[in-house]
Amino acid sequence: MRTLRLLAVLLFAFPAFAVRFGFTLRTPTGKPVSGAEVCAFAGGESPVEQWFSGSGVDCFPASTVVAFPKGRWNVFAVVEGKYASTHPYLLVVRDDPPDADSGYREITIDLAPAATVSAEEPGRLYFPGTKKTLAFALPMLSKTATIPANLPFVPVRVRNGELRFGDAHAGAAAGARVVLDDFERPATGDAVAYLAAASRPPDALPAPQVELLSGGRPQTPLFAGGPLRDRDLVIFKSVSGGEGTLRLSGATWETAETAVKPGPATRVATIPALRLAPAAELRVRATTPVVEWLRRLDDPECSDGRKPSALELHCIGASCPAMRALPLVDGAATFASVPSGTYELRLGNTWKQPVTVSPGTHDVTLDLPLFTLAGSVTRNGKPVHARVVAGGGSALTGGGGAYAILFPKETDRAVIRDCAGDAEFVHLSEVPLSTLPKLDIELPSPLNVRVVDAATTKPIARARVHALVVDPGNPRAERFTEVLDPAGEDGAVTLRRMPLGKFSVCARAEDYAPRCVQNETSDPLVIALTRIETFAGVIEGLSAVKGGMLFFVTPDGAQSEAVSVDADGNFKHRRPHGANERAVFVSASHPLAVLSLPATGPLRLRVPAAPVRDVAIRTAADAEYELGVAIGAVIVPAGALARHQTMRGRMPFTANGEAVLLSLVESAPIVVYRGFSRLARPPHLPPGADPFAMPEVRAQFPSAIAGNGPLILP
Repeated sequence: MRTLRLLAVLLFAFPAFAVRFGFTLRTPTGKPVSGAEVCAFAGGESPVEQWFSGSGVDCFPASTVVAFPKGRWNVFAVVEGKYASTHPYLLVVRDDPPDADSGYREITIDLAPAATVSAEEPGRLYFPGTKKTLAFALPMLSKTATIPANLPFVPVRVRNGELRFGDAHAGAAAGARVVLDDFERPATGDAVAYLAAASRPPDALPAPQVELLSGGRPQTPLFAGGPLRDRDLVIFKSVSGGEGTLRLSGATWETAETAVKPGPATRVATIPALRLAPAAELRVRATTPVVEWLRRLDDPECSDGRKPSALELHCIGASCPAMRALPLVDGAATFASVPSGTYELRLGNTWKQPVTVSPGTHDVTLDLPLFTLAGSVTRNGKPVHARVVAGGGSALTGGGGAYAILFPKETDRAVIRDCAGDAEFVHLSEVPLSTLPKLDIELPSPLNVRVVDAATTKPIARARVHALVVDPGNPRAERFTEVLDPAGEDGAVTLRRMPLGKFSVCARAEDYAPRCVQNETSDPLVIALTRIETFAGVIEGLSAVKGGMLFFVTPDGAQSEAVSVDADGNFKHRRPHGANERAVFVSASHPLAVLSLPATGPLRLRVPAAPVRDVAIRTAADAEYELGVAIGAVIVPAGALARHQTMRGRMPFTANGEAVLLSLVESAPIVVYRGFSRLARPPHLPPGADPFAMPEVRAQFPSAIAGNGPLILP
């Protein structure tokens, strides 16, 4: 590279009209670099003149402090073959700068990993703007140049003030070498324009579309679809001769046009200044009750932070701006510069309202029905400082433990958070809270639970405890559940989140029968578990099992036991099993298989040496249907199939005509059944019953034998 001649490098001697600059180069890792150079070349006023008017390029060591004379200077930095700068750096030096005789200005230049390009004739390389970088150009100082990697570019040849553009090149990988032959082919008529925007297009709005109408057909520019910013070049290749029209348009922009006459060499046309399409102002104000509801949610004391974070404006349609969100300040928010269209205003999942806007000001009232609930919170008759939460509303207790809460969603439960005791209690009501004239709440203390061996009364370490309340109308449905961390060596846990009133506390531990008891006034609540005999078994030849389970099935299709399988295939079972049963093995890592059991001795099982079949199943109808599977004479329990599928992120039922994929070991013919609609189970079927295990019910279902192709069930 050439030594800088035009710029004085002496820190202590420089012309009075010059400004001194120093340079700091920064790599992505922050490591210092050696052999770095900074280069400068003069640029004009317009974008085309800025990058392509000057001919001389001068370079100097990056550690040098340089005095730049009056002018507009483009600056870039390289470490040959290793790093290159990725942004435009323009230094503008005017007459009599205010700090011409005091120190120097420090410029930080970011470097990125580099690639290398070579060409028969040096030219310039234009890099269009991307989401992370602004547009810039680099001159080739010789037939080989170091350029930033992974950025698209187009070669440019400048001769006698006229431009010729090459082809669009994708970014070269770091360390790669690219040979350019763009100008060895015949010349084409090209056109270039630049964007002269009144202001940079807001990032929240889609970029405008630019096209050239020439020769009776529209033409899109090189690098179409990328961001378009002020002073970016818009380049068209192989343009037909004659008059043409350069058009700017878009859903949120006014259409702008300018005439252009491309010729055998490039002619420069300028797009008129961009203007936003006529926009609306959308003003939202909440009613007084809603403002009060939000104010109570904003109180951070004893809060879990759950509240609508902002008012969101969602555009409805495919070609509209991205979502915008604003905080509500004193119950009000204003969306400015909203293009015409149809939108939806949302406040969390509590309130939404469609709105159609056109130029002008629109006022929207944020109103929603609010329920009220009042009462007091006490413990042993004394006031408790707590937060009461219900239906999306909350309030702190005041004097005497009194509270009054506003809530927008009907609910049958209230959560009471003890601010001083780090405990949480749940009131489960039999009727909607909005129908209660008053709700006074008497809090207990957190419940201590201790799990012991029933025979020895010694604590059981690592016991698992959970509390639950079942729905009286459906014993299989839980209205409340809280699972605690495993007990310590003393077998003790403390229930700090618990329902009020009667509830069940259940404990389980390895090698013990699980047990549930009702909560009592005793503290601690002692749960005694009875040790049960266990048997050891193994599925031989397995490894790296994930989420493995064995489901034992009796000859009549009933499930007799389900146990977990360790990663190495070992398992424990509590009930004896014989050769008249089968075991269904499921996991996230292996295909579903039916295993035979030995007549006597320990259960040493093995997956059958049979092919694995991936069965794709569809139903002719779009409804959701339960699926059943039989491998030979063994019906796979519904729970086993559901676990096998969900661990793989697949459905155990058909939905909307989509294919369901089952991975099965084909140790016997595979039959697939289409069961009941998931939304219309017969009322006579017992809750939780497996219809595929009932021969008289299973006989009613359509079925098909798996073959080589997909199965389509009616």
